[in-house]
Parts: sequence; C-alpha cells; structure tokens
Amino acid sequence: MGTRNFGSALDSGKSPGKVLVIEDNAAFRAAISTYLSTTYTVYEAGSVVDGISRVREFQPDIILLDKKLADAEDVDVVNTLKTNSSTSAAVVLLSRQGSIDAAVSAIKHGAADFLPKPIDPTRLTEVIEENLQQVRLKKRLQDSHLSLESQKESAAMSLSGSIENTSISDLLQFLSFSRMTGTLETNCGLLSTNVFFVNGDIVSAASSDPHTHLGHYMISRGVIDENLLVELLRKQEEQKVLLGKLVIQEGIIEESVSSHILIEKITDTVTDLLLQKKGVFNFYQDFTMPYTFHMVEVPVMALMMKGAQKKEQWEKIRRVFPSNDSIVAYIGQKKDLNSSDFAASRVFTLLDGAHSIEDICLETHSSEWTVLSTIYPLHQKGFISVLPAAEKSRSKWTKLAIEQSVEQARKLLIGHEYEKALRLLYRICDQPDYEWNLILPLLQDAELQYT
Repeated sequence: MGTRNFGSALDSGKSPGKVLVIEDNAAFRAAISTYLSTTYTVYEAGSVVDGISRVREFQPDIILLDKKLADAEDVDVVNTLKTNSSTSAAVVLLSRQGSIDAAVSAIKHGAADFLPKPIDPTRLTEVIEENLQQVRLKKRLQDSHLSLESQKESAAMSLSGSIENTSISDLLQFLSFSRMTGTLETNCGLLSTNVFFVNGDIVSAASSDPHTHLGHYMISRGVIDENLLVELLRKQEEQKVLLGKLVIQEGIIEESVSSHILIEKITDTVTDLLLQKKGVFNFYQDFTMPYTFHMVEVPVMALMMKGAQKKEQWEKIRRVFPSNDSIVAYIGQKKDLNSSDFAASRVFTLLDGAHSIEDICLETHSSEWTVLSTIYPLHQKGFISVLPAAEKSRSKWTKLAIEQSVEQARKLLIGHEYEKALRLLYRICDQPDYEWNLILPLLQDAELQYT
C-alpha cells in the first residue's frame, strides 16, 4: 500500500490533485488506484488507522473511503479524517448500498459525496473533479483570508468604536478632513462594509450585500447578462485578473464607462452604510486594497449630501413598504411605465402581483434601494397596490443566484461568521432547485459552530 504517482501533469508544471483510497479489498483498491493514477497522485490505505496516518503524512485533497470500513469503527471516521487534514479534504463514501437513503445518510455524517459500487469510472472522475474544485476554492479563500488578516494585524488601528457613539457621517468627515489613507471596516448586524481611503478620498467600497458586488451591479444595469458573467468569472479564475479590468480587456465596456459604474457602486455602498444606526467600526491606517486596476476618487462631501437625501427618502419608503416580503402589483396605465433606465425597466416587468420586493431584488440583481426607489414614486401616484406577505407565491432564484449564494455562505464560514452563514443557507434551502449534497455539509458546519 503506497503511492502511485501522476506523470504528465507534473511534467507540465501543474499540481495534480491528491487522492487517498481507503479500501480493505486489495484488488479493488489497486484497480481504482491504477485508473486514477493517470490523472492524480494516488495514495493507498487498507484500514482506517492506516488511512488516518496517510492523511497526516500526505494531506490529500480527496479521500475515497469504503463505507463498510467506516461503519465498522466506533468513532466518527469521516470527521476524524477531515480534521486530520489541513487541506480540508473532501471525503467520498463508496458503498454497495446505492439507495437515496444511503446517500443522504452519508452526507449527513459529513461526507462530501457518495458513490455506489460497482464504481462507474466516468462518474468517479466527475465526482473527484467536482469536489477537488471545491477543496481548492476553499483553500484559496482560507489563504486569502489569512493573508488579509495578517496584513490587517500589522497595520496601525488608529480608530475604533461603536456607531451609536460615533456616527458614520462624523467618521467619514473626520477621515476626509484628516486626509487619511487606510481602510474603514464596519460591521452592522448582517451588513459588513469596507471603505478604502487614499488621501481623504474614497477610492473603493465593498459590502457583504451580494447586490453591491460588481457582477450583480453590471447585470442590473444591462452591461452584461448572467451567461456572460459566468463566462467572465471563468476567465477571471484562469487569468487571475479583476472583473472590472477583464470587462475592459474583453472590449465589453470602455474604461470611462467602467469608472462611472465603479463610482455608482461606491456611492450606493457608502450611502447604504450611512443609513446604519448600530454597529462597530475599525479604521486601519495605511492598510488599503491589495490590488487596483485603475483608480476612481469620490469626494466624501458629495457622498454626505447624497446620503442625507437617501436617508430622508428611505424613511418615507419604509413607511410604505415595511417588509421586503410584501407583494407589489402595478395597477396603472402601461404608458406610465416607460423608462430609458435599464434597471427600472426590469423592475417594471415584475410588478405583476406575483413577485415580492425580495423576489424582484433577486431576479433583477438589484439592491433594496434600487427596487424601492423605483417603485415608491409610482405608489405616490396611486399606481402600486401592496399585497400582504401571506398571499405571496415565491418565485425561484436563478441558478446563478443560488451558486453565488452558496459561495458567499462558504466565505462566511471561513471568516467564522456562522450566524450570517446560517441565515443565508436557510434561504437557499427554501429554493426548490438547490443541490442538497452541496448545502448539507455547509449547513451542518454552520449549525455545529453556531450552537
């Protein structure tokens, strides 16, 4: 029982995935290992004890475990194997019981996937590749998180406090007048925001609200569609470049348009932050974005004026639409719905009495503010009927929205934000098309850590 080395990927400079096969049937173990060794670096073990030893020694990415061996042990073998691997190995159980109940049981006990015996070689490769992609993504996120945390710890934290005692408005003005360079980090319940300053001007802003992510932002404004975003994200992963730079490189938009979108994104993110009344903040002096592709500068005072107007308008809007679960229906003349604004036009198409405010936000990739500030003037004219949430018939999230929400949940778990991850995962589970084999391990992890 040893190692079967992979040749071509190593020769080409790539790092192949590492697979550990734990199986007591020597002939079956050898057959699987031989097949996989043409693509991966493969290690073998004939028992769980030997398997744990090899996990510690070789840190595999994927562990193929015979379910019969796992069931014979008195300990939780799956979790024992996972906790002994610094690479967050995915455990795939192999069993002669090929029922749905057996698969569900395997996932509930911490396995990433399940394969019935006899093993279909094509399906085996598919399962390994799917889980290897997730393991590598998680490792990159962990490395990225640790790197940023290390930089943050080495930066000088010159300001910290609560928003109840020091308002966001006062804080932004102080940082602007003092010509500060650094990162303002805020945590307001479920909303986390980073605002990046250079010499007192805001050059970028990022929020945990997925609607403020650049990809969603460009979709909501008609710059790209969902299919193109998926392709761009694939290229972004391959080329290791920022999405904003990639859309310029691909000739999708000009740099001036990209700058305009970024300024809009910063404006929306910061003015949303100005609405927050509770939370905590930290300012890390001289800790700025680890990367930029071109700079935009937004004066703080201009944002303060827009923020004040937004706050006043938001209070009026929330008196009319107190809950995002409310159904909205347009009851006016169609001619009054004409708009040259792409985001507004998409919102208008969903004012059919079957979509809630939350549904419209999801389907149009728009923020609450974008949707509600579009609907509110129509309501003031008497053209909008608001139905109670009890009459709601939820529309489905798009596949892309589910996938991006799953990735967001993974990031929250890695960042130890277990309550946020739980809430997001519960929302995903409300959707009929979510993949239970991807969600259950995350849900179990979040529930275990949070409780």
